[in-house]
Amino acid sequence: MSRKLRKVEVTWRDMTGSGGWHSYKGAIEARCLPVKSTGYLIKKDREQVTLAATVDTYGMTNYEVGWLTMIPRGCIDNIEEI
Repeated sequence: MSRKLRKVEVTWRDMTGSGGWHSYKGAIEARCLPVKSTGYLIKKDREQVTLAATVDTYGMTNYEVGWLTMIPRGCIDNIEEI
């Protein structure tokens, strides 16, 4: 089965954490980290988007993919084809 993989950039909010003591005001102002990830779009469904950084396209029939990133859909702000 031959297929063309799309290269995309995903803008999303990553979880973060911080140990130690913080002021109450500092805790209220804490935010998730805005990040961008790029890769080949492997899967997009209601739960998550899966990107692969590396694709072995030898023969263009059976893909081997590496360096997967799975991003929960609730964290995604935008997906743009590049």
